[in-house]
Amino acid sequence: MLATDLHGNIRDVNRAASSLLGASPATLIGQSLAVFVGRGHRRAFRSRLARLRAAGNDEVQEWQVQFQPRGREPVETALAISTVAAPGPGGKRLLCAIRDITRRKGIERRLKERERQYRSLYLQVLAHRDALRNLSARYLLAKEEEAKRIAHQLHDEAGQITTSIHLALAEIGRELPERNRERLRQVSTYVDEIEDRLRRLSHELRPTILDDLGLRPALEFLAEGFSARTGIPIRVEGKTDGRVDSLVETAIYRVVQEALTNIARHSSAGGASIRLRHVHDRLRCTIRDDGVGFAANRLRRGGKGASRAGGSGCSASGRGSTPSAVGSRSARLRARGRSSPSSFLWGAGHDLPGPPRR
Repeated sequence: MLATDLHGNIRDVNRAASSLLGASPATLIGQSLAVFVGRGHRRAFRSRLARLRAAGNDEVQEWQVQFQPRGREPVETALAISTVAAPGPGGKRLLCAIRDITRRKGIERRLKERERQYRSLYLQVLAHRDALRNLSARYLLAKEEEAKRIAHQLHDEAGQITTSIHLALAEIGRELPERNRERLRQVSTYVDEIEDRLRRLSHELRPTILDDLGLRPALEFLAEGFSARTGIPIRVEGKTDGRVDSLVETAIYRVVQEALTNIARHSSAGGASIRLRHVHDRLRCTIRDDGVGFAANRLRRGGKGASRAGGSGCSASGRGSTPSAVGSRSARLRARGRSSPSSFLWGAGHDLPGPPRR
């Protein structure tokens, strides 16, 4: 604690304040308090004193002041100052209570430095995440283009070959007696089966209907083929309100394709449904079955079903959700994302937290 006149000249000082300023009480009396303020802060300190004199009120103000004791490190302080009545000339003095906050200011500086580092790391994570999204989108695009090329080759070139085989068999059959033609008809049946399987494989690799007509017709075609093979009826409901980006269509198609595979293998379902919803700029696809269901907490701990659903190769940039149990005899899988590839993530898991607020 110390007292000064209205111009900041020290008139009284206790031992604690003199120790903080690094001088004896006798030495301090008569000196300007501004002399002990750090050089870079003296002008601002004197300006504050002048404003306090001009205001003439007795309200307590708290300033943060850096004092520079002689021969010691600077000391950060909280200075509570007010105008009080005093005997003698002028009749007023400034009463100052000084509190050392050097440790607190050091902690604040370290916290700010940690915050700056965290913000920098956060921005780096965002940049790496965006780079990963772009890489995933390019990978998916390249993978789908390669699948499209192979599918077209299977459909067109293999189709031409099987057609040529049919023509050759028919020509050979005309030259054979009737009793030998039955074996050729069996061979022709085998060729038909090969052609059918090649066509099915072509559609599974890259259905041309997805490129030509869009997601809803492609899912209907997929559901019809699935029902024909497994005997499980599939309903396709909802609509997409027009075409969406091809990457998003492909990602959702692959999610549904994998989900139907899991239904056939594991659910013992008697039926299933695929529902599309376009809410504002978000496209949602929900696959639900009435099968045996599963324990959702096991999937959250990393069960095979969760890893299989998350590993369906649908990593186009955006977001999806893990499967969830519905009751004891059903299951639901939902994928959602905006209608552009920049925001559709399948199996992303969790969003990043935002940077700390000031």
